[in-house]
Amino acid sequence: MKIAVIQMKPKLGNINYNANEILNFYKKSNADILLFPEMCLVGYLPKDALLSSKFLEKCHKKLEEIMKHINEKVCIISMPYLENEKLYNAVIVLQNQKIITCSFKTHLPNYDIFDEKRYFSSGKAGYFEFNGVKIGLPVCEDIWHSDVCNSLARQGVGIFLVANASPFYRGKIQERLTIVKQRYAENNIPIVYCNQVVCKDGIIYDGSSFCFDGENIIYAKSFEEDILEVEFKNGQITGNKSTITPNDEMLTYNALVFGLREYVKNSGFEKVIVGLSGGADSALVTTLAVKAFGAENVKTVLMPSKFTSKESIEGATQLVKNLGVEMQIISITKPLESFHKILEMSGIAAENIQARIRGNILMAISNEENAMVLTTGNKSEIAVGYCTIYGDMCGGYNPIKDIYKTQVFEIMKFINKMGIASIPERIILKEPSAELKENQKDSDSLPKYEILDAILFEFIENNKQPEELTTFDVEIVEKIWKLINTSEYKRFQSAPGTKISKRSFEPSEWRRNIV
Repeated sequence: MKIAVIQMKPKLGNINYNANEILNFYKKSNADILLFPEMCLVGYLPKDALLSSKFLEKCHKKLEEIMKHINEKVCIISMPYLENEKLYNAVIVLQNQKIITCSFKTHLPNYDIFDEKRYFSSGKAGYFEFNGVKIGLPVCEDIWHSDVCNSLARQGVGIFLVANASPFYRGKIQERLTIVKQRYAENNIPIVYCNQVVCKDGIIYDGSSFCFDGENIIYAKSFEEDILEVEFKNGQITGNKSTITPNDEMLTYNALVFGLREYVKNSGFEKVIVGLSGGADSALVTTLAVKAFGAENVKTVLMPSKFTSKESIEGATQLVKNLGVEMQIISITKPLESFHKILEMSGIAAENIQARIRGNILMAISNEENAMVLTTGNKSEIAVGYCTIYGDMCGGYNPIKDIYKTQVFEIMKFINKMGIASIPERIILKEPSAELKENQKDSDSLPKYEILDAILFEFIENNKQPEELTTFDVEIVEKIWKLINTSEYKRFQSAPGTKISKRSFEPSEWRRNIV
């Protein structure tokens, strides 16, 4: 049998659009079976729209319309499905204008970004038969547990077709393959894995669909729509796509570009604005923006003060020249003097007002030019509150929100190494500084980023408590712990950003109270 893995990009909640896309793929394909991703009819996941009886009614009506166009080619779609007053995360198998089987998701994820138990009931996985082969239909999370596949195997299933909405983070593609290999080792049954490709509020679904038969691994593309066509015969899978997993560095870079482009465009913008400082973070964001939208759709604004170094101005100037983007220079000296006439300020207040002046300028230009402001704070700074609310936190999206400072430098070096762009070496080598007072360095108030990031990784990704971090200086650990907790109010108001780690600061997975 010939199977087409349709790695589509559904629009969240747009039932009509998604249904049309499904039928377009179906009509063009000459495969025997078409497999679509999890929740392809509504996108994963339309959240509380699933609590609306009217929305669910539209889903079922659209299913009936789709069914009228389905002939001998088998069409496997996924949708919210009501049966006996229970809502299931369902895979529906259509052939000859009727439903030939339904498979309901058994394991409902309720961790990290997932909240399926709020909407769905647990059901039972099913199978159907085609050309004498029983085809099992676990749904996404079901293959991360052995029971569903084992049960289907006992019923004589010869291949698993799995609809997925699996989000991306660094290392996730290899994790999926490891799980699939475990299921294969248990049952000796090939697995065809179909994943959606979409960005939803910074959560990326990367596609990267693949097939595994115990010997062959065949991949679809990552971060774009794709069709993976494979032939299944005598327990073996053959196809014409890549058999090489992309490396983590390139995947991370592509994820950052994809997440940025999708979020901005889905929000109705075609252009973006970046406040340049001459430092690493704004340089990386600008470089990503040029790749996502083209240089002609990226505007940068350099807003120097008396504390801005000559080195920063020269670095920013060289960067925009290399990237071919526009840079507007607006001094904040006069508005800063005006604020000091209105209000006596010193210390942190005098520093932060500079960031807030810059934020106001960027937002004003955003309104004038209908372009989204990109904020440029990295994960390390956001973790410890080394950012100014209503200042450098201004913006609609932050493409590096889930990137530690040390990773910022790694990615810039990778970009230069691969010839993707030319980020001036002086920016990469420059010691980090907010330049809000004379001779200021980040290291004045924070440990070196190599140490800070190592501690933050333990707290955030590994969920450790201070007393567990015995290899670091106790005072530094306690200081960082306190900064993380007292900065929560800032993070709660921060722009969304692209998730590339197992645990980002997005509210769906960072659920923390101040302690």
